[in-house]
Amino acid sequence: AEVKHGRIAMLAATGLIVQDLVTLPFYSKWYTGEKVWALHDKLVKIGAAWQVLGFLFLLEVPFIQKCVDGTLDGTGDYGFDPLGL
Repeated sequence: AEVKHGRIAMLAATGLIVQDLVTLPFYSKWYTGEKVWALHDKLVKIGAAWQVLGFLFLLEVPFIQKCVDGTLDGTGDYGFDPLGL
């Protein structure tokens, strides 16, 4: 569990840095210049927090399935390796 949560924390930290540096053009409808610490309230206000929770649940589905099947090996490997490392 520690390895899995560590990997998710690293992805989250990367996301925090990137969202302060990069704004996608189609976000201008919702994004009005808030920084990371103000985005939580903005997400709740526009209802996007449920989308975030849904996405996190989808990330957990393979892990839950491994628990149910009894094939959990404890590595926290999601199979997510975009750089092929």
